[in-house]
Amino acid sequence: MSDPFSSSFVGNLFAPRWPDRPPSLNFERIPGLKRGDETGVSGWSKYVLVTDHPLTRETDLAAGQATFKYPVLVRRSRPRFLLACSATEVLTHVMRTGALVSQVSPPQIQVARLVQDLSQTPDQYAMGALFAKVDGYGQSLKSIIMYGSDLADARLFRDVLPKTSPYRVTLRNQKTREDIVTIGTRGDLNFIYRNDRILGDIDAVLRFLSDRRYMNWDLEAAEG
Repeated sequence: MSDPFSSSFVGNLFAPRWPDRPPSLNFERIPGLKRGDETGVSGWSKYVLVTDHPLTRETDLAAGQATFKYPVLVRRSRPRFLLACSATEVLTHVMRTGALVSQVSPPQIQVARLVQDLSQTPDQYAMGALFAKVDGYGQSLKSIIMYGSDLADARLFRDVLPKTSPYRVTLRNQKTREDIVTIGTRGDLNFIYRNDRILGDIDAVLRFLSDRRYMNWDLEAAEG
């Protein structure tokens, strides 16, 4: 039987909107959310969301199926947390049923500065993809997406970068050239889970972003 967690995940970083009133992070109390196997990585937990109706486009599977199961990953770092699900619809469902939507806020990730710095000094991470708005071309050209094993090595990337406003970037392991996580300016992220190693790699990326002050948890700054 295949592991339901071996799939792509979409997620977001969150912190209490009001630090003096942190929300309950007892995810076991959210209807339909059941504790899964241990991850083996400190701070991370697996859950399975069980519903009696499909949350995603599963029309081919719906006939005769009594329940639907969706993998959920949670990274706790009180009072902050990372919630990642197999689809955006699942993440939205967990946030709403857990009454978390109005109680939390995402950080601001300074993606533009991160991209600029990594283009000059790659450090331990390479850039595998860049999503950016393009300045000065009106409706004719509004955004671009660039992919590569290490964008900082590409002259075209360096030539184009000054004319763009990056809002998402994929970080890759500098040694293995494996993608770790794609992260956006509002703490939104995507990654592929194959085994627990990726969870440790994501932890390292988040520490890097925090230590280098690319991550701002100030509510007013995040909402500006």
